[in-house]
Amino acid sequence: MRSTLKSDSPRAFSFLHRRPGRAAASRLTKRGLRLEPLERRVLLAADLAFSKVGLVDSTVAGLPDRIDAGDTIAYEFSVENIGDEALTNVSVSDPRPGLGDMSPAVVETLAPGETAVFSATYTVTQADLDAGELSNTATAVADGDISMTATSTVNLEQVGELLVDKFLAENNDADSSGDISVGDELTFGIAVANTGNVTLSDIDVHDVIVREGDDDALVVVPLLNDQGTPDDATDDVNIGDTNANGLLDVGETWSYEALYTVAENDAAEGQVFLQNVAVATAVTPLGETVKAADGLVLASGEGVGSPGYWKNHPEVWMDANQDGVIDDQDVLVIGDWDGDGAPDDQGFTLTTTEALRILDASQTQKGGDKRFTLGRSVIASWLNITVAGNNYAVGDIDVGEKIDEAAAWLMAFDADSDGNPFNDSVKKKDLNQAWGEEGEALYEFLDEYNNTGLGIAIDRDTGEGVIDPAVVDEVLQNF
Repeated sequence: MRSTLKSDSPRAFSFLHRRPGRAAASRLTKRGLRLEPLERRVLLAADLAFSKVGLVDSTVAGLPDRIDAGDTIAYEFSVENIGDEALTNVSVSDPRPGLGDMSPAVVETLAPGETAVFSATYTVTQADLDAGELSNTATAVADGDISMTATSTVNLEQVGELLVDKFLAENNDADSSGDISVGDELTFGIAVANTGNVTLSDIDVHDVIVREGDDDALVVVPLLNDQGTPDDATDDVNIGDTNANGLLDVGETWSYEALYTVAENDAAEGQVFLQNVAVATAVTPLGETVKAADGLVLASGEGVGSPGYWKNHPEVWMDANQDGVIDDQDVLVIGDWDGDGAPDDQGFTLTTTEALRILDASQTQKGGDKRFTLGRSVIASWLNITVAGNNYAVGDIDVGEKIDEAAAWLMAFDADSDGNPFNDSVKKKDLNQAWGEEGEALYEFLDEYNNTGLGIAIDRDTGEGVIDPAVVDEVLQNF
């Protein structure tokens, strides 16, 4: 039968204060334990541990791959009872303005070793993003007088980003030519948008006419909105500054203009060629400079059209003899540079109806017979030069020479010598071999010319050209 020691027994008192012998202490130390005399041990009564974390959800508002105003932070608050007694009326408070209701509001009892998890959701504001981080302190309370605080800081990545759109707003056609020519007064429009997630300040916009070794900086003026006092310009703001705070807020687009008169050195052999680049810079709340640019090319002439354009606008070219009737008398003589009705060297003659059939060739036809693939590009290039008047040389390469080379490639398959390379049977092996040797390279050159003007000709539908991105980047690096 087990004996029981009473606390007032001399033996019991002696036992509670006895230290272990050296050998026993050594064995306990080897096991990783530290033995203290019981009279020095402090037994915990009631205590808690408190932690707080925040998890960002960037899919609520704006772009899903970045945090924007309107996205949320889910806060999780953990309260652990690390004492030897139960805690009662456990609650968490967080003074952050805008934080949602705490859930649960209170935990009535928390046993030793248990953890209670509280949660609340916060919606990120623009001010938070402009600050770059969100830091706040919460307090856990139990039993009315036991408390502990926890602070969390959520880093909010700032994305400073601009988008510039440059366009020709107006041409005051000085000579009434209906075209861009020397002496015309051009109004360039420049739109600058804040596409990032932070407010931008110190907006600066530049506009440059790009010439080799002789750039010309234009005067850029903002389009202003009078705020009610016509004689006081200090309160005028950009028409895109919707809240009149003088800052380019997220989602705002500010508008600017620059005027330019086409000069003699913008033209060569009567052909105007004008490159223009606009650059905008701004500063983020943390002092980082961001910038962006956009450019355009303007040229006289009606612009190039793709094979699809000419297919969809037959009224422009199918009545070749302009007799008011579209019939077999309307022909395209590819390669007739001197206008005598026959190809000068290599070339072929198609009725406009046949040409339309080739332009309208299905993807199956184009993929299966490379003659149609190249033929569509040759016909479109010929129309761009003869109808639209865009006979542009690209560096040392003349588009007309490439048309002649492509026509010669096609005529190699005119087995019956009837002047039409599209109606003869051909071995696919021979066709594919010739395509790899020369045909594909000719197609790629003419296709680029028809679709972009190779950075020179203007598009027939938009009236603007495709500027070389390297030109835009070079100007951008100067600011």
